[in-house]
Amino acid sequence: MEILKSISSKKKVGIIGAGPAGLCAAVRSQQCGHDVTVFEQTSKVGGIWVYTPEVNVHTSITNIPKEIMQFEGFPFSDMDNSGRSFVSSEFVLKYLKEFAKPVLSNILFCNKVVNVERHEDLWQVQVHKLDDNQNPELTTFKFDVLFVCNGHHSKPMMPEFYEKYQKPWIHSHDYRSASKFNDQTVAIIGASFSGMDILDQLARAAKKVYLLDDKAIKFDSLLPENVLVKPRLKDATPDSLILSDDTSLSDIDTIIYCTGYVYNFPFFNSGNPLVEVLHDGKIVSKLFEHVAHVDYLNSLFFIGLHVTSTFFMIEYQVRFALALAANYTKGFDKEDVKDWEQKRLDELNMERLPYKMFHNMGIKQFDYYRRICSYAQIPYFTTPVIEKIVHQIFELVKRKDFDFVSYKKNRYVIVNSEEFYIVEEE
Repeated sequence: MEILKSISSKKKVGIIGAGPAGLCAAVRSQQCGHDVTVFEQTSKVGGIWVYTPEVNVHTSITNIPKEIMQFEGFPFSDMDNSGRSFVSSEFVLKYLKEFAKPVLSNILFCNKVVNVERHEDLWQVQVHKLDDNQNPELTTFKFDVLFVCNGHHSKPMMPEFYEKYQKPWIHSHDYRSASKFNDQTVAIIGASFSGMDILDQLARAAKKVYLLDDKAIKFDSLLPENVLVKPRLKDATPDSLILSDDTSLSDIDTIIYCTGYVYNFPFFNSGNPLVEVLHDGKIVSKLFEHVAHVDYLNSLFFIGLHVTSTFFMIEYQVRFALALAANYTKGFDKEDVKDWEQKRLDELNMERLPYKMFHNMGIKQFDYYRRICSYAQIPYFTTPVIEKIVHQIFELVKRKDFDFVSYKKNRYVIVNSEEFYIVEEE
């Protein structure tokens, strides 16, 4: 950050959202000497890590170890003295609250951004104060730089045929606890981390659980007896599910769709949208390197669009954005910026990957970090041991005998900047 501090001239910076991405953008912007204002529509910091009846954290344990979750220069302390790598959502929230302390006075809580427009070379942001029912009028703010950090876990992605099915269903976004499904037959659609989290809980409460996902067959031998793996869902009737092998299921009490989310930016002017969400809500366009709007390269930034945005991914993107805002970048030109999106699409096509992987760098994420660090002329700070842990997890998840529950019991012990070992807890 020292380089960015030294070259940044003071700007008014607006930030939408006080989750991990928004907090990182706020802290680092403040460290660069900028005047920061954060808009958060709830009453708390933390984003998806805050549990309320409206915002779901359906798992109490993180999906990745804390060793690869922290912001640069701000390590997790062992607040519960457990030594665990996979920590509770409450633990992560405590961490974020500590990280947010320098910018708490800059956060306008219960303030919902309802419209964003470009006006006279500034970002004009209209805000509704949610706890002021007496005053329905909007307040307008103006900024030199705007960070969009509103997350991507608010608008569920649903199959186009979901309305055909007339029996009870929910999305994982609305799942709260397994106790509501006692003695039911439940179908879980999707074997992503959220699907497997919920499955682990439901298997102990439900009478029977169907897991519908072609990829899940590799877990079959590891699952409890009351869990049956079935092919993916392809259609529905009012009272049954049609699977990809043309068989059907009709003995289901409740469906839980673990189908992910689509990107959603309701505050951009719909008459002349600055941002388009393409390919079934899975691609945010037009951006450069997943971060900067191609038409406003130095002032409009989107942080944390990746499906699994680790805190250090957020950190790199924020620093890249601040370098762009300071006009302190090199190594690319206007053609690179204009062509970046198409090149990314071509890359996916060449690797035969679906468009939903557009903002997912996978194991190539470290090449991505090095590239944007090079553009921003800032140091690459990830140590070899962190890269090795991430590689180990990617390889582990690909294995046919991968056991999701046992994986979360692993404890990652870092020996030095190069080495680590795993303690397998009982």
